[in-house]
Amino acid sequence: MIDFAVRENAAWCDLVCRTHGQPGSVDADTWSVPRRSPPWYPDAVTLQGTDLTIARRYGFRAVGPLRVWAR
Repeated sequence: MIDFAVRENAAWCDLVCRTHGQPGSVDADTWSVPRRSPPWYPDAVTLQGTDLTIARRYGFRAVGPLRVWAR
């Protein structure tokens, strides 16, 4: 169930970004956009549950206890 929800979230973010002319890309670990996404949307979504080392590898850092990430 979690995997489905994570992938649906990434698909929704991709749809929103594409409608703003910012197509994203997907690999085995993440969905991401190369430029800043529209307001209130993430620049990347991890697709592998809670292994946050993947996010760090892409240059993100935690900015709070709720797993909000900034690059």
